[in-house]
Amino acid sequence: MIRRIGQWLLIGVMLVAIGGISGRVYLSWQNNHREASTTAQYQEHLDDTTQEVEDLKEELDRLRTEDSYYEQLIREELGWVKDGEVIYIIDDKT
Repeated sequence: MIRRIGQWLLIGVMLVAIGGISGRVYLSWQNNHREASTTAQYQEHLDDTTQEVEDLKEELDRLRTEDSYYEQLIREELGWVKDGEVIYIIDDKT
């Protein structure tokens, strides 16, 4: 009888130990998965920012070297016109 109780007690202790180990393994896996996801998000943000910096460098280079591009931006963004030019505004709502 005592031997049988000891066996069941040993089985119970082993099940508790296996459950504890399984829980730790799962939490470790979950933490690694979360870190990998966060790393991927940071990498994507870094890639986007790097591309944006490259685009801005190209635009800055164009502004420094191409007078026509500089003039085009001033006209488009600020609505400036040259002396003697007339701007016609067409209403497309009709």
